[in-house]
Amino acid sequence: MTSFIRVPMVSFCDIPLTQTAAIGSYGKFAIGLKMDWAKRNRLNPVNYVSNQSTIFDRSKKISEALGKINTKLFQDSMITNVQKNPFGSLVVMALTINEKLPAKMNIDPNWVSMLQLSRLNIFQNTKEYEGLLERETKTTPNYRFYDEREWRYLPGINDRDPLHKPLYQELAWSKIKIKYGSKPHFNTHKLTFTPNDISYIIVDNEKRVKTIAKKLKGMFPNDYENLLPKLISFERIKSDF
Repeated sequence: MTSFIRVPMVSFCDIPLTQTAAIGSYGKFAIGLKMDWAKRNRLNPVNYVSNQSTIFDRSKKISEALGKINTKLFQDSMITNVQKNPFGSLVVMALTINEKLPAKMNIDPNWVSMLQLSRLNIFQNTKEYEGLLERETKTTPNYRFYDEREWRYLPGINDRDPLHKPLYQELAWSKIKIKYGSKPHFNTHKLTFTPNDISYIIVDNEKRVKTIAKKLKGMFPNDYENLLPKLISFERIKSDF
């Protein structure tokens, strides 16, 4: 059985304007925000890991060790495919051990909780270097995620709040998705920005530029003159850069 990690997050790409057209799999509209905005909101670049690296191997060994502890203490066979998903296994084991190990070994549960949540936070910010990219209507094998230079905003881990758990079992996730949507953390952890935080507004083609320009003038009359030079299309980026 393979475990799945569903990480509450908001993702961004730290790439030059000239490369934005290369990530069209995410759509043809974008807002470019300034780096100081990202730092103020505590975003962080993703840690990319190759499945042939020593870091991957060591993570797998940690997962296997946690699996042995878990089996010995609780006879829990929840994870049976550590090799294929070491990071997912580690998260599951960490959560389980966090709940039961302190009582078994007389360890301060607050200390264990802090350690495990720190470990979970690191793995929430880890991504494979290359792998299968899945979209609703298309899959791309051997997609190089590293080229996206992803940054993530991660809301705080809160096991008591079903919207902010770092891991959902499939049945629980199905219920949450029906009630709150596919991105439930958006309801309570909203990132905000002002016109001054914007570097670029990118639309699909030149015809759309005129339409969006009119809307910007109506929505932001005081900032319109500053926003208009930032408006550009993917069509123009492809032809001029």
